Amino acid sequence: MIVAKLQGGLWNQMFQYAFAKSLSVKFSKALKFETSFFNYFLGKESYLSKRKFELDIFTGSRDINSANYTNRYLYTYSNKYLDFIVLKCKNIFNNFFSWYFRELVRWYNTNFVKKIEKALLKNSIILDGNWQSEKFFMWYEDKIRNDFQFDVVLSAYACEMKNLIQSKNSISIHIRRGDYINSVNSSLFAQCNLNYYYNSIQYMQKNIDDPTFFIFCEDEEWAIKNFTLDCDVIIVTPNQEYPYEDMYLMSRCNHNIIANSTFSWRGAWLNNNTNKIIIHPSLLFTAHSWVDDSNFYPPSWISLPINSDAK
Repeated sequence: MIVAKLQGGLWNQMFQYAFAKSLSVKFSKALKFETSFFNYFLGKESYLSKRKFELDIFTGSRDINSANYTNRYLYTYSNKYLDFIVLKCKNIFNNFFSWYFRELVRWYNTNFVKKIEKALLKNSIILDGNWQSEKFFMWYEDKIRNDFQFDVVLSAYACEMKNLIQSKNSISIHIRRGDYINSVNSSLFAQCNLNYYYNSIQYMQKNIDDPTFFIFCEDEEWAIKNFTLDCDVIIVTPNQEYPYEDMYLMSRCNHNIIANSTFSWRGAWLNNNTNKIIIHPSLLFTAHSWVDDSNFYPPSWISLPINSDAK
């Protein structure tokens, strides 16, 4: 059996589901999901952003229900210092227990995956990580794509935007601001400046006939103020209550310009256009970060400088 820990927002939950499900199919193992991360936030305060279980918006994830849950409380979620100690202990577990696998180094590591698969042949295992690379599940890509079909009733506005997107040679542009520009995250995540987007737009204009750009940004006023383009542009009003609608609309575009974000990564990856062009920023984290993000983006996607000075 495989027990996979779910945590974070929807986009991270999708990565965690994809790796666990692909292993389950490959080795014909039962699959359960540990969800105490979400249970904690019910009426409690935490130093973490409040998250909820959201995978039930997809057709293939509907079988993830309360009957499948296990309860292994691996964090306190209320005290970051205590959780740091717990995290260190869990890292030690990796070396001494053959059934527990915590992702120590982002992103894909071939030897670590082989170790997981070897253990799975003999034992049940616990997966605890984000697994944010297509390489973790690419051998069952078609199955994962099928599982991630949206099964929700869209708002009237989203339906209107979907029809408009499908009537155009549409290109999504995702700009992440919000929590990315606070003092903590801005020191960790690289910042896409406007020239990254201008250069990406110019690339698309040279390679795509008659494009229409659909801008997705949670700060709609900022997008209106800062994007003055000599081309067809539509700024999509963000759905703050159901942000998955924005991801769905991105996936319906023919091509995508993404931010260094798992949100727009998923929107672009779910794009089923066989001739799609996807542009991503050259960095995910700041240049001084120790994290190797070389496996985060699929090799077919096009990398452009994240903070070019020249337009």
